[in-house]
Amino acid sequence: TFNDLSFANPTAWQWSFPGGSPASSTEQHPQNVEYATPGSYVAMLVVSSPRGTDTARIQITVNPLPAIDAGNGTREVSICAGSSIQLNATGGTSFQWSPAQGLSCTDCPNPIARPTTTTTYTLTAVNQFGCRASDNITVKVLPTPVAAAGPDTTICRANSVVLEGSGDGS
Repeated sequence: TFNDLSFANPTAWQWSFPGGSPASSTEQHPQNVEYATPGSYVAMLVVSSPRGTDTARIQITVNPLPAIDAGNGTREVSICAGSSIQLNATGGTSFQWSPAQGLSCTDCPNPIARPTTTTTYTLTAVNQFGCRASDNITVKVLPTPVAAAGPDTTICRANSVVLEGSGDGS
């Protein structure tokens, strides 16, 4: 607040944002001042008018983003078709997973994922300050191996046969 009503028609504004970017501004309503590090900062405003200058200060508290992880440091996991895997979110107080297809729940930290095709899941988490951050994990679905034992064969006792197994696995 300013000392008197003579500042209703100011002629100049000078903001300073120690630790912020930009460090200063001459706009009445500066936007997009960023602080790279969480903490408390004091911004100062000097307003000039034909009657003099006045100074005001405002404290700005920068809260941290959630340090979230959608997959214990992993960006991709693989499962066999028809299998499932438990995803493990950390770093938030509330969670939202998307897309919902193939998940046992979308608002829990550790849903069971059973996608039918390779899917990238996005986790958005909120921390105790209400700050949001996102992370991704891809669940790669590997195809089921194909096995073939060869044609049916009939042999006589004491004879042998060569089996002709094939497939794309081991």
